Amino acid sequence: MLKVGQAVEWASQARGTSRIKKGVIVAIVPSHQHPHVANCIPEGCKLMPGAGKFARHQVSYLVQVGKSTTLFWPKTPYLKEATCRSPKR
Repeated sequence: MLKVGQAVEWASQARGTSRIKKGVIVAIVPSHQHPHVANCIPEGCKLMPGAGKFARHQVSYLVQVGKSTTLFWPKTPYLKEATCRSPKR
């Protein structure tokens, strides 16, 4: 199980382009609940438009990418611990 504060990444697709997104988990959404119903969206943040209308059958996570106040709600099976890159020399 992932934890709040943990860095994660997932593959995202939009308009035929695939990219890896990286962010930090800011909230855990209980199974069978929508983030709005579970009241787990941090104050000052909002859910990405089109993030999903229905509750998920498993525990899921809200992820903040960078300093944005718009949160992503990626599907749990696609999330993995973020890989660290070695610093450029």
